[in-house]
Amino acid sequence: MSTLQTLGELRRQGSVHAAAKVMHLAPSSVSGRIKALSEECGMTLFERQGRGGRLTEEGLAAAELADKIVLMWERGLLNIRSGARPSTRRTIRIGAFPSALAACVLPAAARLRSQQQFHVELLEVDPLEAASLVEHAQLDAALTLGEILDGDLTMDPRLTHRVLWREPFALVLPKAYAGRGSCPTSIRGYSGLPWVLPRRGSACDQLLGRHLARMGVRPRTVARSDDWSLLQRMADTHDAVALIPVSCLQLDSNGLEVAAVLAEELPQRTVVLLESVETAGSRLLPVVRNELTRAAEDLMALLSTYRLP
Repeated sequence: MSTLQTLGELRRQGSVHAAAKVMHLAPSSVSGRIKALSEECGMTLFERQGRGGRLTEEGLAAAELADKIVLMWERGLLNIRSGARPSTRRTIRIGAFPSALAACVLPAAARLRSQQQFHVELLEVDPLEAASLVEHAQLDAALTLGEILDGDLTMDPRLTHRVLWREPFALVLPKAYAGRGSCPTSIRGYSGLPWVLPRRGSACDQLLGRHLARMGVRPRTVARSDDWSLLQRMADTHDAVALIPVSCLQLDSNGLEVAAVLAEELPQRTVVLLESVETAGSRLLPVVRNELTRAAEDLMALLSTYRLP
């Protein structure tokens, strides 16, 4: 196990000396462990280059596998020490961004509580990190945005995906601008107004930024937030416009209304369920998957009753 930990640390640190420093070992000990592991695997994991070296492609793949094995080992030891019996009752870890947690994961988790053979642990996860966390077995499943995985949902072949739901954004604006939204118009007509947008660099900022750029809109940003509720309050306070997922609209609690914008000019987000190929065959994950799908269908039915102007 210590050898596998060494290989994983070598991948993270990038050099033998750096890995040795983190692990409090002599560089020769790190080199010796990697050499022995290479011989046992029957392939070259590390190549010397001058005074340094680098992991080969096989070494990088083996290091990712080593991290997963070490993580499973550490979890197993914790279960044994705590007296848990992981063979009959285990923890399923589900990650999602906040609005997906609220709209889909929490309703599914409430029904899953009746399942006595496993625990459900919920974690808030940045969509930009979800794929990596599932790939490295830190999550069993995660909800993320399909648009940031690529337009055609191309991703790591070790991950599986399924679309849970799609929903449009609505353009909201202060009621002081009510006259502007009396009939469907182009989103370009709002370019000159102040805008409230998601946090710079976030997944939703990337999604909306690309869409607005395609529409030829250069927003004058006056505030930013990843909290959709707070973002709407900011729009109300700053007399600004904002794009909000339909499932996150809270018009009753502020002075905003939905603008009449051409439907084809409104962005959409695709919420995707990610699993790793290692865990996709688990007998427990289909139960989780079915409840998440059911919750997503309930949400889609609710969204279908809402008609944008």
